[in-house]
Amino acid sequence: MIRKSKIPVVIFTLLIFISCVPNIADFDPVIYEKTVELKVESLVLINCATKPYNNYEKDIDRIMLEVEKAYEYSNGKPNNEITTEMWKILKDPEGNLLGGFFLHWENKQTLSQTMVGNSKKLIADAFDTIIGLESGKIKPNKK
Repeated sequence: MIRKSKIPVVIFTLLIFISCVPNIADFDPVIYEKTVELKVESLVLINCATKPYNNYEKDIDRIMLEVEKAYEYSNGKPNNEITTEMWKILKDPEGNLLGGFFLHWENKQTLSQTMVGNSKKLIADAFDTIIGLESGKIKPNKK
């Protein structure tokens, strides 16, 4: 049994604990579906990187535009910082994922099959992480 004098301490402790647990947005079927689509389209396009970049520039621009839209959509949702950060890392042209891969392809014009295979695995894993996080979110109650 808690004494009345300890109730404020218990409440304060609970408030601190609750504030340390990150809030996370509910499951969003739109972003889940879009992420799966972008993963598939991106991986198909990555397979083409052994051919000249210029042949695929419009496709790359379209994919990167869709990734940017997904990032902005994610960024606009409350309590969605973790997913937003994942999109930011995925699209970063200075990084080693999708944005960096496409920039590297542009700079080199063609890439080796080994480079394509290694990058494809990393990028697929990054998409899977975003998909896994989204699918693991709480499904909102239907009213």
